[in-house]
Amino acid sequence: ILAQGEILDIAVSPDGRRVAVLEAGEAIAADPDHVRAHGMRRRSRLKLVDAETGAITASPTTDVALHLLRWSGRSDAVLVWARADGEAWREGGLRRIDISGVETSFDQGGLSALIEGGDVDELRGVQADWLAEVPVLRARKAGGQRFDWYALVAGRAPRALTAALETPPDRLAAVMDGSLLMFADGALWKAELEAGLTRLSPPDVRLADGGHIDGMQALRLRIAQARVEEEPSALEEQPA
Repeated sequence: ILAQGEILDIAVSPDGRRVAVLEAGEAIAADPDHVRAHGMRRRSRLKLVDAETGAITASPTTDVALHLLRWSGRSDAVLVWARADGEAWREGGLRRIDISGVETSFDQGGLSALIEGGDVDELRGVQADWLAEVPVLRARKAGGQRFDWYALVAGRAPRALTAALETPPDRLAAVMDGSLLMFADGALWKAELEAGLTRLSPPDVRLADGGHIDGMQALRLRIAQARVEEEPSALEEQPA
């Protein structure tokens, strides 16, 4: 037995060594002025469980949002959206929690990961992923409505990877070690941190994201879990 309790979600690291477990914690007092039909009624606490030894690394005072438990490719950290107890979800931020329990926050440069007037609840969450070891967040500028995918590089201002697209994608098609794949503006694109966007499909061919969505999957897997690819060359050779 690795974990017991009211488990809300689990995510296994790529190497299979650890399991991120999200458990329901203390009840949250209802705010009569801000009642939401699908609002979070309990705190969500994260535990990282070593599947070999049973050792547990916990974040007992961090309230972790639903729908984002994304392990790094090296299996050494998990990406979450979290807040301190008593904060609103919009006051929270993207955090990297490594396997020793150390939490790292990122400079989001005033970006908002939530829609205007929106919130994290049982049906909606924050979308983020990894570009190698760099977090990538789907967010909008303060006061704006357009969402882009931003790379949050330590020591730099957030960089919009999809700024050149007319209509940025609302999800990533695939994640590779040093790049992201996405469908947008009728084409398949590769985004890299330094090289930027590269169109992979021919200009005379229009493509759309035909990824299969299984309605029986957990919501996180449908909206915020891009496929992991290890053979980018095969995709480039067959863009259609």
